[in-house]
Amino acid sequence: MTAVGPQPDPPARPDPAAPYALAAGLHVSDLAASERFYVALLGFSVFGRLDLPNGRLAALRFGNSMLKLLQWDEPRGPREAGPVLGIRYLTVHVTDPDEIVRQAVARGHAVVRAPYSFSESVRVAFVADPDGNHVELCAGVAWSPVGSDGSGA
Repeated sequence: MTAVGPQPDPPARPDPAAPYALAAGLHVSDLAASERFYVALLGFSVFGRLDLPNGRLAALRFGNSMLKLLQWDEPRGPREAGPVLGIRYLTVHVTDPDEIVRQAVARGHAVVRAPYSFSESVRVAFVADPDGNHVELCAGVAWSPVGSDGSGA
């Protein structure tokens, strides 16, 4: 990875009082099935639930991250297939992707890509959640952090 140079001061900073610095919202067709997938298979914990005027939300924690599952009363339908912009998959850092894939298969979930070694220290696999969203299971770290001056660590 190449150095990117010094970074300007960003206008936004994480709120230290917030329960998480970054959250993702995922629209799902069956809130209970999706919650079982992320909690029972991947080890997320339920942070809270909300009834919304037009749906329901379950907020799940994984480490210091938050995933918000939203089921709408009147969903608009699936995304178009093909090469589109936007988030393609979620990455969950785990200790044993192979074991999670075995458990996913036993529970009837699709394996998008079987476990493989990305490098000597990184093992990766992809599974699909109940709505077909891809979830990357990653053990190890593939890169070095960039220093505040833009140099590699």
